Amino acid sequence: MKRFIFGTLLVFVGIQMQGQVRFGIKGGMNVSGFDMSSKQGVVIDFSNRFAFHAGGFAEIPVSSFFSVQPELLFSSKGARYTFINSSLPIYGIPSEKFKISLTPCYIELPVYLKASLEVGSGKLIVGVGPYIAYGVVGKCKVKMKSSYSYIGDPVEYMYSIGKGEKSVFKKGNLKMKVKSINYPNGHEVEREFDMDYLKRFDAGFAGFAGYELNWGFFVTAGFQKGLCNIDNFDDEGDKLKNKTFSLSVGYKF
Repeated sequence: MKRFIFGTLLVFVGIQMQGQVRFGIKGGMNVSGFDMSSKQGVVIDFSNRFAFHAGGFAEIPVSSFFSVQPELLFSSKGARYTFINSSLPIYGIPSEKFKISLTPCYIELPVYLKASLEVGSGKLIVGVGPYIAYGVVGKCKVKMKSSYSYIGDPVEYMYSIGKGEKSVFKKGNLKMKVKSINYPNGHEVEREFDMDYLKRFDAGFAGFAGYELNWGFFVTAGFQKGLCNIDNFDDEGDKLKNKTFSLSVGYKF
């Protein structure tokens, strides 16, 4: 990480005198998710999460067609998934459904090599390059529903609901207040669940393509592919990597 930042600064110093540096702002929507691989045969069907990104950038010309564009962004990512623990009710074991949402937010530094081509009243723009990111905040949120039935004398039915949350980047159990409604009595208890947590550091490659008007407004579509395993339980053979598609609008001063 230190080498990457130092190298980026050297690039800025080396080419700053070759053209006028321009600055801008950008923001937009993220459609984020995870890629997962497991040696244990675990398969999780992650659902994409709609989030956002916002920040600023500098454009440093290298030639009439190419420039270097570093950005500093606050970017919200993550995904959702459902876990179901089911069994035959006749044995008195509950069927539990957990809806889990992971919402990590990062400070990101992508650095693009950007190409521009004059088309009409503006430019077609394309950029590719690496990025690094550090997780600063985020939640692991869980909602639970369970049903229980026991065929005996008397017959007992129970329905439970609960929810809880914890930091997505910190180790520790998630505490949840669970309210149970059953016959003949109901009660509320606090349960703890051992939840995964994510590593803060991430890095990968990114790219974008779009159109920029001559007066500074632009719109782009982009992607990011994480190369780092952000799962803190990687000793079990599971690997979790960020992936994000984005739509951005911005203005270059």
